[in-house]
Amino acid sequence: MPPGDSLPRWVCDACGEIHYQNPKLVVGCVPEWDGRLLLCRRAIEPRYGYWTLPAGFMENDETAGQGALRETLEEAGARVELAAPFSMISVPQVNIARIEEVPEALGKPDDVIAAVLMHMMGDLTGRTLVVFPEPSARTLCDILLRKSFGTTTAFGAMEQSGLKEVGNILSSAYLNALSDFMGMMLVPSVPSLAIDLCGAVLTSTYMNFGYDRDFVFCVETEFILDDPTLQIRGHFLLLPDLASLRAIFDAIRLT
Repeated sequence: MPPGDSLPRWVCDACGEIHYQNPKLVVGCVPEWDGRLLLCRRAIEPRYGYWTLPAGFMENDETAGQGALRETLEEAGARVELAAPFSMISVPQVNIARIEEVPEALGKPDDVIAAVLMHMMGDLTGRTLVVFPEPSARTLCDILLRKSFGTTTAFGAMEQSGLKEVGNILSSAYLNALSDFMGMMLVPSVPSLAIDLCGAVLTSTYMNFGYDRDFVFCVETEFILDDPTLQIRGHFLLLPDLASLRAIFDAIRLT
């Protein structure tokens, strides 16, 4: 059993590399007590020193609920009771496309979107965008701020902060998965937010970052909530620079 772990693992005797065998699902809890939420401050990269929810990878031979309880105990030292699921994030589709083809996947040029932009630093460099259509962004704000659905009509300071944090969590989750796959250190920056027409946001992205970033990794993301009438969809876009793009293609053996 590796130091700091709670389960036996396959460990290379020569180099010490840990070979995890588990479902690639991240599960966790939103622990609440007397109207307050329990958060964890990260002690390792990426996002060292930042606050996050207690969560981690699901293990073999456990349900999603069991994994969420275990991770909350391991990460926060808290024993909690599960209520109704808060949300589940699904990935219906992943594409690798040229940057000029991305607008067709996101919507019409005159559709309003909320885009959370972050720098990707470390062994690979580039930019990430998490893009939500305006209706999905408003629904997210209703959920995060515990409003009645349909209440959010404007994106004030609290709404913008909530959207940036959701974008931060999603980007970090996808970058963590890429980091594990590549065996490299990836560190996201502090997020920034743009709420504008889809065409304007993507044109600005293309003008600023498109010259040496021909290809974009486009991950469709769907939140699955208790209420089937509520739909929250978005896209995660990874725009690696040229050297990082080649490294990723080499890792997945694309030319």
